[in-house]
Amino acid sequence: MLKIQAGIFVFFYFSISSTLTIKWGSTKVMEILAKEFTEHKTFKELLQPILVPRMVDTDSHRNVREHLINTLKSLNWHVEVDEFQDETPYGTKAFRNIIATYDPSKPQRLVLSAHYDSKNLTDGKKYFVAATDSAVPCAILLDMAKQLDCLLTKEKSNRVGH
Repeated sequence: MLKIQAGIFVFFYFSISSTLTIKWGSTKVMEILAKEFTEHKTFKELLQPILVPRMVDTDSHRNVREHLINTLKSLNWHVEVDEFQDETPYGTKAFRNIIATYDPSKPQRLVLSAHYDSKNLTDGKKYFVAATDSAVPCAILLDMAKQLDCLLTKEKSNRVGH
């Protein structure tokens, strides 16, 4: 069993092959991505379905997982779910990691990840100190998957055409 870490949301993302002769750190790629960056309103639409309490092994956690999976599949990503159970302060819980791969046939992958669960505050605590809720990184990753789709699709069609 692949046990990445409880509540980790993982993208496997493939590098552009030499058919496009683009380096990820190149100015050209950065300019393309900057021009295509999602508008604030659209980003909020990506964030909205994720920005809910998402404690592990709850209905809302399942709903967010299904949303993430459906969004990735709509962008032609191959999605796998790694399931396992682990002990928590609230008993044994069922954890699921989402593993999305754009093109499983490619040997090189870039992995992007973020937690998609949220902290359980049902024990009477009304707050906790953190830089951000995990919903924002998940929305950023979905946005990246959408924005990079044109490059990935072009790269894949170039490989098929040869």
